[in-house]
Amino acid sequence: MAMIPGGYILKARKALESDLMDKPPLWSKLWDWMLLRAEWRRNGKVTRGQFRTSIEEMREEMSWHVGYCKKKPSIKEIRKAYEGLTKGNMVSIKRGTRGMLVTVLNYDLYQEPKNYEGHDEGQYERSTKGKQGAHVSKEVKEAKNKKENLSLVEDRVDLRLARYLLNCIRKNLPEFKEPNLETWAKHMDLMLRVDKRDPDHMCKVITWVQEDNEPRGESGFCWASNILSPAKLREKYDMLTLKMAAGPGKRDGIAEWLAEQEEKEEAEPKRSEHEVQQSASLSPPGPASENSLRHPRPAQ
Repeated sequence: MAMIPGGYILKARKALESDLMDKPPLWSKLWDWMLLRAEWRRNGKVTRGQFRTSIEEMREEMSWHVGYCKKKPSIKEIRKAYEGLTKGNMVSIKRGTRGMLVTVLNYDLYQEPKNYEGHDEGQYERSTKGKQGAHVSKEVKEAKNKKENLSLVEDRVDLRLARYLLNCIRKNLPEFKEPNLETWAKHMDLMLRVDKRDPDHMCKVITWVQEDNEPRGESGFCWASNILSPAKLREKYDMLTLKMAAGPGKRDGIAEWLAEQEEKEEAEPKRSEHEVQQSASLSPPGPASENSLRHPRPAQ
């Protein structure tokens, strides 16, 4: 079979239930175009999930023909569409001298096949028989009728991040025990809501951490073996961000030293309060002060 040129993108079926389906068709067309235009790997200063464009280019790409007449959406319509995608946390846009830099948010999450349920359950065979759409619709309908908890199949960012962390960990530790993903998602949600972390940046930090899997120094330290839960990720997030920004070649710095010190403290057996008091009572008394010798306390 001949290969299809140009590559591909992934789109979640849950998009059928998103607010985008209630918006004008221009919004969906622009969203699909942005997904297709986004770089799938780093290209100079443009990273994965980004691309440069302009309002005029978007107008041209969103044009259509009525007979021999070419129609274009107005500047106002284009602005309203991409501002709507921005407010929906689907893209972010920065304007500069070289035009507009568009970033598709959570690109790594949605373009990773392993993040989708049932990605290896024979969809190709079902699609060739024309049953795939009916199969999915039946599943969703049955779940709604039974009022089942759809938390594990919803398009929630916190849960996607939890799954992404688990998938990255299992690249290094294939036998890693299945965690409670809802508990993991709660920690991710705290990072998103309370700590105000950017989900796309969180994804980059997770990737960097799990790629740092080569033991270093006498202690054999590496971040991949130390960040094995969202709680630990949240605790060390600022330190990990600094280390990631420092880039390769600066791995034996203060961050690793601090982490090693914490490991040593956690490894040391903690003494109970009774043991601390007993140790204090056995310690030799300090030398009497000069004032206490000159002015002894009167007897009671």
